[in-house]
Amino acid sequence: MARQERAEQTRRALIAAAASEFDQHGYAGTSLARIGAGAGVTMGAMTFHFPVKIAIARTVHEAGAGATRDALRRVHEDAGPGLQAVIDLTHALAGILESDTQVRAAARLAREKPDAVGDWRAEWLPVLKDLLDAAGDHLPDGIEPAEVGPLVEFLVAGAEETSREHHRRTGGAAAGEESGETRELLTGIWELLLVGLAHASAREELRPAGTPTPRR
Repeated sequence: MARQERAEQTRRALIAAAASEFDQHGYAGTSLARIGAGAGVTMGAMTFHFPVKIAIARTVHEAGAGATRDALRRVHEDAGPGLQAVIDLTHALAGILESDTQVRAAARLAREKPDAVGDWRAEWLPVLKDLLDAAGDHLPDGIEPAEVGPLVEFLVAGAEETSREHHRRTGGAAAGEESGETRELLTGIWELLLVGLAHASAREELRPAGTPTPRR
């Protein structure tokens, strides 16, 4: 195996191990030694690629943010109109939080070290605002689109912690897989919320479980 290829494999292993550590233990509870041990590499190899903890934290956050952007592009391509697009956004985020350790790590790092790694929410809050601005026709009188934003933020925060707890309890799923537990809970919450959040006529056409993803 070429030296460059070995180095790239080592780097990928370190990023995966770091994401798992940051996801479960947070920034303060993670050390370079724990990351190196999780990746099965020496401290020398660890510090060659990432000499300080904040460097690998930034790399993990960047990877999680990129995966989030990819998921949001699919929402723009496939989501239904109005409030349905907002529902679909929450399902997209819940799904990727459950299936991608790097996304969960990015979300946690953004809370704990926002000045150092950036804000994971900045990847989706502007998208949410645009979708809410187009959802006004589904909302009853007296509810402004901007008032729904904090509610969605709470839903996403709950999806993050539910996903993390699921992985603690089960030992985690294979990379790229989701159990569906988080989205099932989210569906039940949307069923309740839509009673007060959407016109009766709109509720008949809205899908609390999200818009089915078309086959490509």
